[in-house]
Amino acid sequence: ADDYLPKPYNNVELNARIYSCLRTKALQDELRQKNLQLQNLLKQVEFMAITDQLTGLYNRRQVETILQKEFKTATRYKTSLTCMVIDIDYFKTINDKFGHHTGDMVIKETAQIIARNTREIDTVARWGGDEFIIILPQTKKEEALQAATRIVEAISEHNFQDIPNERITVSIGVTSIPHLSLDIDSEEKLIQTADCALYEAKRNDRNRIESI
Repeated sequence: ADDYLPKPYNNVELNARIYSCLRTKALQDELRQKNLQLQNLLKQVEFMAITDQLTGLYNRRQVETILQKEFKTATRYKTSLTCMVIDIDYFKTINDKFGHHTGDMVIKETAQIIARNTREIDTVARWGGDEFIIILPQTKKEEALQAATRIVEAISEHNFQDIPNERITVSIGVTSIPHLSLDIDSEEKLIQTADCALYEAKRNDRNRIESI
């Protein structure tokens, strides 16, 4: 409405105005497209910052952030919170025998099995190397032990792609708050206690679950 031509129309000026409008629209479309590309790029960067590149699970930094929030919520409202630490048994032997590529595939497939056997509200992450961690909010130890059993059985029964004749197993350490005898007053202590339980599982012949 602000840009108009008085009558009678001048063809040269009319054509110039039309070209200017088309050029402006083309620039606006190009800007929208570049903004969309930038938004997609930012999403990719954000995703990469919280994700383990091999497994597609959350990485250690992200699970630490989530655990901190879940721990505060559980202690504030006095609800249950369970931490589960999982380690692939004899993983160094797998790497030495079959190579690092096969080792990576074992880690990746193990991650997929763990993810399939957890709930949407649970947080599954690669803790580092061949270790994984699961944070289970509003979950008592007894319920978590049932979930751990499903994971142990699913992995031991799985035929891994690169080594179908090898039996891969995991050991799991589990602990929960509120705890009957231990003063677990931080998320760090929760992980440490689950890690101690994992050590007991490893010491007791592996392919098992221990809880503290």
